[in-house]
Amino acid sequence: MKFKDNFKDLVTYNEPTNIVIIGCDNMDEMGVQFGITDDETVFDIKFDNGKKSKSISSFGFCTVISLKDYIKYYKKNSHDMGQWGIVEGIVVPNYKGTIGIAAFNEEENIYVKDIDLTDYINHQGDDYSAILNIDSDKYFDLNEDLSVPIALLRDFNIDTIIS
Repeated sequence: MKFKDNFKDLVTYNEPTNIVIIGCDNMDEMGVQFGITDDETVFDIKFDNGKKSKSISSFGFCTVISLKDYIKYYKKNSHDMGQWGIVEGIVVPNYKGTIGIAAFNEEENIYVKDIDLTDYINHQGDDYSAILNIDSDKYFDLNEDLSVPIALLRDFNIDTIIS
């Protein structure tokens, strides 16, 4: 069994897209969103077939959104977002493929992909935590205030001009 077979499809990008994955409070139904729990939590992202891993702090939700939409949202809501405190996020450049999601039971060391995304993942089983899987090995952290690093935006603009 391939590592990615442990995951249910969350969202697919058919064209290379710069995306943001953020552990958040509710982002007004923007992007693809799922609930982890009704409290502060952490979820993991597995990269490159599980070879790399990153933990993201959250207010109970996770949103996957295009960078373009995230920048619009951030411009309108940056003041409130800065007060979220523990929230973290990443930018995945030029992502093309399917992001998978699963619950993980650490005690039994099993992935569970038969989960209901309309309910909190942690509430669907004992010791469940949320895990995303991304077929990429490249990502950049958002700044502490959840803004996108200026150097990263500059590089994306240069890449767009060149291509």
